[in-house]
Amino acid sequence: MKGRVSEIPQAFRPAYERMRQRAQQICGRVVELNAESVACGMRSFFDHLPADSGTLGEIERGRVFGALAIAYADALVAAFGWQPCWLLLEEKDYREEDGVFAVVSPDQSYVVLPVALIESDFDHIRDNAKAVFKKIRDGHLLDVPEGALHELRG
Repeated sequence: MKGRVSEIPQAFRPAYERMRQRAQQICGRVVELNAESVACGMRSFFDHLPADSGTLGEIERGRVFGALAIAYADALVAAFGWQPCWLLLEEKDYREEDGVFAVVSPDQSYVVLPVALIESDFDHIRDNAKAVFKKIRDGHLLDVPEGALHELRG
């Protein structure tokens, strides 16, 4: 993936903190001891969605998925020492407003886009979040150069 890692922008921080609080309401506090349970149980958290989640408004859907993405990111941080960041994409001319929330490995070889992963799990009834966590845990990763920002998907 062509991009540049940046700090989470100040403009996004209040929303990030609100989503983190919501994530803790849904998943509890993520620490090393429960990181795998949280990451591998992402699909179970969809039970917190209303029964008519197909008609869930885009704003509410974004809030729930954002909170779950933060919890998933926290699990990667707790379990593997990865870092949350803002990924500025080359195809978007590295504009901050077009960046995406991401989690990168310490050497920036790998990147996970938690919101896309969570949405994919919900929309397609998959378990990509679990698959990605297990790939990292088990070391089943492609050999890529440091700084490659290779995106991990399920």
